[in-house]
Amino acid sequence: MNTRRTLLAAVARPFAKEQYEGGRMQELQKWAIQNGAVWLTVLSSHSTRLDYLEPAKAEAFNHARGGSPSALLIDASGDVGQAEDSCCGKS
Repeated sequence: MNTRRTLLAAVARPFAKEQYEGGRMQELQKWAIQNGAVWLTVLSSHSTRLDYLEPAKAEAFNHARGGSPSALLIDASGDVGQAEDSCCGKS
C-alpha cells in the first residue's frame, strides 16, 4: 500500500506569504514531494474579491514565486478559506 501524505498550504495567510518570500516554502515543497508527499496549494478567494486570480493568472503567480506543488487548486467560492477560519477559531 502506498502511503502518501497530503500537505495543504493556505497561501493567503501572512505566515505562508512570509515563507514564500524567504524561499522556505519552495524548499519544503520540493523536499516533501521528493519524499513521496502530495503537496496541494489552495488559492482560496471568492471570485468577487479584489485578490481573486483567474486560473491562468494564479498559475503565473505561483510560478513567479517559485512554487512547485503537486497541484494548484483554485477555490473560487472561498469555501476552503471559510472552512479553515471556522475550524481554527478565526471567524
